[in-house]
Amino acid sequence: RETIEEFGAGLAKIINGRGVWIIASSDFTHYEPHQVATEKDKAALMDVDADLLFLPAVSVMYADGLSQTTQVVVPGLNTVLEGEFRPTHFNGVTTVVAKLFNMVQPDIAVFGEKDFQQLLIIRRMVSDLAMPIAIEGVATMREADGLAMSSRNSYLSAGERAIAPQLHRTLLDVRDIVLRGERDLAAVEQAAMVQLGEAGFEPQYLSIRRCTDLSLPEGEQDEWVVLAAAMLGATRLIDNVRVSVT
Repeated sequence: RETIEEFGAGLAKIINGRGVWIIASSDFTHYEPHQVATEKDKAALMDVDADLLFLPAVSVMYADGLSQTTQVVVPGLNTVLEGEFRPTHFNGVTTVVAKLFNMVQPDIAVFGEKDFQQLLIIRRMVSDLAMPIAIEGVATMREADGLAMSSRNSYLSAGERAIAPQLHRTLLDVRDIVLRGERDLAAVEQAAMVQLGEAGFEPQYLSIRRCTDLSLPEGEQDEWVVLAAAMLGATRLIDNVRVSVT
């Protein structure tokens, strides 16, 4: 996930002029592998004029433990791509986000596009459950060399950090090949997976999907997205690139 400091500028851009209160939320204890410095985040939020910071303890969000908590499940979208490699992940995401929405009652909720599948799942949940909330996406924040910003990047060794931007470059290569008219998408995906492997990654998936529902592309009147996940050493990286084929 992106840290609050990295995400703040995009958050402020979307919220500015539309919301009376800006409320930032994170549960650092529940997501211990991706902890960030709370004081640093508080300072970053002050820079974008946040009004409240919601930092619930695990005992608040899951009083009887996650296994005994009512689950919110978005079928279909939660089983492909990320769902194949992290089978229960999105059930936890939708459950905790639904609880957050019930507690905070926001008018607008902002999520980064780096986790594109998560963004679609939350939009589907909000639509299916008739939640009166506008879900906005923020473009992925990137380092100068194209690597998507993420708290996970801090786990990369110097050598791995030098390799990491190749994930984004490979996605751009796939986009360019598709825009030049190539429609054997399976062959393009396979070649890109090989390219990632040769660069030093252990790719889990690289797939071209429709932006609306992550189904396989059909026809030319679509917005597509190239999504990938790969291990680099002990660190799992994800990224995506949009492709406009209309």
